[in-house]
Amino acid sequence: MVESSNPARHHKEIEASGAAFYNIDRWYYGPTARSALQRFMDLHNPQRLIMGPWIHANTCDVIIGQRLDTGPEPLRFFDYELKGADNRYVLEPRLTYYTMVEDRWKTSNQSPLATETIKLLYLGTNHSSPKDCSQA
Repeated sequence: MVESSNPARHHKEIEASGAAFYNIDRWYYGPTARSALQRFMDLHNPQRLIMGPWIHANTCDVIIGQRLDTGPEPLRFFDYELKGADNRYVLEPRLTYYTMVEDRWKTSNQSPLATETIKLLYLGTNHSSPKDCSQA
């Protein structure tokens, strides 16, 4: 039962539906952060993703950094997607994310970011880099 309810198993049906997604998620819980970013990258449905430094989905409970006030943004998203309102929402960046190192909010239309580089780090004994990954 759990496997059949996994949204990833219904990727084709979800994408074919054209359903719009407005997703607010957080960096501090790995599984949902990874799922939110993966969904953002994999689905071509209309969507907006906000990734922030808060606990749960409450944007007021920030752990560090600046609080994000979404204001009327969710209403504008659904007015555009559900009512067809001509509010130019589609022209705005689809991804809003908080960078903890820089302590600021940024926007983009894609993930992975054009400037993003991925570096794998394997820590060995005494925080040293092991000779090979089998020691990690």
